[in-house]
Formats: sequence, structure tokens, C-alpha cells
Amino acid sequence: MGFALAVMASWQLLIIGWGETSVENSDNTHYREVSKRKGLSFSNVYDLGFMHNLALYFNLGPFSHHSIFSIFAPWRIEPYSDGWYFAKKMGMSGRHEGVNPEEELTDDEVERDDAHPLAK
Repeated sequence: MGFALAVMASWQLLIIGWGETSVENSDNTHYREVSKRKGLSFSNVYDLGFMHNLALYFNLGPFSHHSIFSIFAPWRIEPYSDGWYFAKKMGMSGRHEGVNPEEELTDDEVERDDAHPLAK
């Protein structure tokens, strides 16, 4: 049982580091295949770098007043985001690279958003 939990937790940390949720990981796998067929490379607009993504998720780093020890603390820590807008890579017009808008599996909620203050 402990081994299974360790494997699942490791997988979740890995995809958090990639800037994805479980559902987005499934979608992005599809996008990578579509991009590969077109001879392009896929780039996730939310992937700001492995360590930066983890720092944002745990609300750590220079943009936060929490330390690494707060991960293990039993108190509630506010997330960096409001749950609607998230940090994105600058210069990608708020879209994934390598797929066209009509090839995306979900509809846009917002027309364009790469103005988040923590975006790289």
C-alpha cells in the first residue's frame, strides 16, 4: 500500500513540475502526437520550468513569504493564484505552441492572458 502511494505521489509531483494536471497531461500527450505528425514540437504554455512550477505550486520562493518548511506545516497556506488565472510563459500569446486553436480539445475561457505577475 505504501509503495502504491509513493508511486502515485511521485507521479503527481512530476506532472506538477511539468506545469500540468492529470487531465492536462492526457490532453498534452494528444497535442504532442499532433505536433509530431506536423513536424513541430509541442510547448506547454504553463511549463515555466520544473523547479519554478513546484515553487509556484507550494507557494515558495522569492515571491512568497513562506519557507520550504511550510510544506510540512499543519496550517493552511494560501495558493499563489486565485484559481482562475495562472502564470504562463511570456511571448506565447497564452496558447500552447505546436497546435492550432481548432486542434485543441477544450474551448477558451479567456481570450488571452499572459499578463500574470509571476509569468516568466
